[in-house]
Amino acid sequence: MNLSRLLMIAIATFPPASLAANFYVRAGATGLNNGSDWQNAWPQLPANLGRGNTYYVADGSYGSYTFDDTHSGSATITIKKATAADHGTDIGWNSAFGDGQATFSGGLTFTRGYYVLDGVTKTTPTSGHGFKIIETAGKGIRFGTASGDTPDNITVRYMEIQGQLDTGVSNDGLYTVFGADDIVLQHLHVHHLGRVFILTRSSNRWTLENSYFRYNSSDPVQHGECWSDGQSNDFVIRFNVFEDFEGTGCIVVLNGAGNPRRWKIYGNVFFASNSNPENRTNFVPNATIACITGEAAIDWEIYNNTNYNLRGFCAGYNLAYDTPGALPPSGNIMRNNIWVNSETASCHGGFAVNSHNYYSGTPFNPTESNVQSASGVPFAGAAVGNFRLTGATSAGFSLAAPYNLDPDGKTRGGEGVWDRGAFEYGEAAARLSAPTNLRIVE
Repeated sequence: MNLSRLLMIAIATFPPASLAANFYVRAGATGLNNGSDWQNAWPQLPANLGRGNTYYVADGSYGSYTFDDTHSGSATITIKKATAADHGTDIGWNSAFGDGQATFSGGLTFTRGYYVLDGVTKTTPTSGHGFKIIETAGKGIRFGTASGDTPDNITVRYMEIQGQLDTGVSNDGLYTVFGADDIVLQHLHVHHLGRVFILTRSSNRWTLENSYFRYNSSDPVQHGECWSDGQSNDFVIRFNVFEDFEGTGCIVVLNGAGNPRRWKIYGNVFFASNSNPENRTNFVPNATIACITGEAAIDWEIYNNTNYNLRGFCAGYNLAYDTPGALPPSGNIMRNNIWVNSETASCHGGFAVNSHNYYSGTPFNPTESNVQSASGVPFAGAAVGNFRLTGATSAGFSLAAPYNLDPDGKTRGGEGVWDRGAFEYGEAAARLSAPTNLRIVE
């Protein structure tokens, strides 16, 4: 049998690969409503989505939705905000379809995984996000509704989630109690939540970055936090802002001796604003970052965060267990953080290494090593939420990647001093060089 015959048999043995396609969703659309182009767009997301496909969504108002499509290996479904620059076909397109928000009134739920929910744009950290969810009574985004669900491998970016304050309802931004793995959250604005911005249990490998959280409620029945977790591992929380929060703490791990491992928390800002427009108490009784009720942090790394104007019994970071007989914390490292005008940071606990922190107007433990104790406010505009430094700090502890960039993309220590706090002073932002070895293959 010749080679060409063998190749024909081999090709026939495999089923044809499904080709990815683009489809279109526009509120109020008329036409055929088959999603084939903007003239014939679906008025809502269809009940069944195809693996490998991209669904462009125009400005407008949409209802709640459940993503429950059967997996096909790791094939992803992408839900993408249509913009002038990227809207798929030009058939039936109007620029007015892509210059605002697509708003979902009611929550979004994932019972399956491998989705990308991409709002594409934002104007500022707190405005102009392409996608928006308004959910005043339940959960903005829920990952899983039962123990058999598999809401893993999901990316959500450029999304605003708005709740409602002081209702006595457990109104949360992003939520899972059954567990979800490999979740990436980027460029979110989550605000006015009745309880918790993010609540997770028994999950692995979440990354939260470049996002802004502000205004939540807490009361004796519904305890608020920024992030409430229990028994999860390998979380990365970096380059985020948490403003005017209240409750047990900001990042709080609780709910049993799950021994959360390998969290990395760096380059974030935690602060209470001077104006406090929503009249939050800004009071946290446990700690800004805390492990409580039997949880014991293991191998956490907490670097280069900024804390300003915080109130409560502990504005510091306390990973020490508080349940007799629980496994003690171990391997945790804290370095290069800043506290300014906060009630007290003398409550740090549970760290194998704690050094090179900066304190101004904030009580601290005098036994810490390489402390910088200063006076005044070292920020360019704390009153307006600008926590970039007005001058270099005493040299902090130099660290390897990925900790060597700040939220602006500046290289830490690039001018000779690794600064303390979220923002590096002086060095210009890192820039990517243009590629020099591109070639066209025909």
